[in-house]
Amino acid sequence: HRQNKISVSHWDFDHYSLLTSLVKWVPRLCWVDHPTWPSSEKKSVVTIRNLALPNCGENPRVMTWRPTSFKNTNESSGVYLDQSVLIPGDSPTKKEKQWILYFAHLDRVSTLILGHHGSRTSTGDRLLKQLTKLNLAIASARFAKYHHPHRQTLQRLQKNKVPVLKTGDWGHIQWQD
Repeated sequence: HRQNKISVSHWDFDHYSLLTSLVKWVPRLCWVDHPTWPSSEKKSVVTIRNLALPNCGENPRVMTWRPTSFKNTNESSGVYLDQSVLIPGDSPTKKEKQWILYFAHLDRVSTLILGHHGSRTSTGDRLLKQLTKLNLAIASARFAKYHHPHRQTLQRLQKNKVPVLKTGDWGHIQWQD
């Protein structure tokens, strides 16, 4: 049976708040990755400890980058590259400049989950120039509170002729290997 895998890029509430429900709804769930450093939010630590999910094991297809220093939780975001899919968490453009150098095959990325739900502080021009085969961006934004994806981000993507699929319009998106 196929395993359902989960990663948490950083300890912001919107990234871990549904984990306890997810464990109840989704069979065969395991950890790909989660932050190892302590969270300032006690809820996150309790949530993670109470889940008791097994580790998925090594996956040579998935490359992970984690910053060694950061000033806030968004800057602490882990970034995942699974062959042609790039998932930058809430990593801001300042950190994009660092992890762009780490990943050797960004020219193979065809799908981008927009950084920070499409915030104007992520998915910068420098990153988009590296993603030469990008043909789809996905904005994962549950609430309209912050108006993600931002107009500036959408304009950058439009300038690069990249269509955007928004979970706010389409609902949950399931990824099939």
